[in-house]
Amino acid sequence: MTWENRYLAREFTAEIPPQETVDRITGIVNYIPSQVSDNDHFWVLLTPEHTHIKKWLVDNVHYHEQTEEGKIAKENFAHLIEAPYILHCAYNTVDDSQKEFDFQIRNAFFGAGALICEIVHSGLDSTVIGCTEGFQTDKEQKRAEYKQILWDSFPKLKGLNLDPSLSVGFGYGVKHTTRDEVRENEHGHQWYSYKNSHKSPNLVTA
Repeated sequence: MTWENRYLAREFTAEIPPQETVDRITGIVNYIPSQVSDNDHFWVLLTPEHTHIKKWLVDNVHYHEQTEEGKIAKENFAHLIEAPYILHCAYNTVDDSQKEFDFQIRNAFFGAGALICEIVHSGLDSTVIGCTEGFQTDKEQKRAEYKQILWDSFPKLKGLNLDPSLSVGFGYGVKHTTRDEVRENEHGHQWYSYKNSHKSPNLVTA
């Protein structure tokens, strides 16, 4: 895998990456630069044993609703459930201010970039889901459920006021190239199998 042939995986196989590779990817988390020294966010490693958390995120956070004719009315990004590993970013919210959120989102996406770089160098495929539209509906109820489901599986987080942010899934992907091809899983989730993640060139040189 190189940056030139990287793609946004929308399907993952059941093959589990070697533990050594997973450790190498997760091992950089504590060394990624941050604008603040306090932990305004945490990266939570979801493994194949955390399917219930992955599904909760897809059901309650990572989805997009739209009314455009011919489009899926509700796209749940359920390939996250297939991904054997997810590094999910949980905001550590203290004062719930705009200033705090601005720091959190910058630090989270900077961290995601560093993680994607390590995943590419490890030869694995990845997906990044930054859409948290679902969290804006019934927010307080979902916030309570979210905290509890993380506290139950990750006791070190217990007592912290956590909010969901982006998720970086990684493993062995299946490449799709057909636009508007819809996938559906056994839970009834629907999502598009392909998204062009290649932007227009924006390197400027003399």
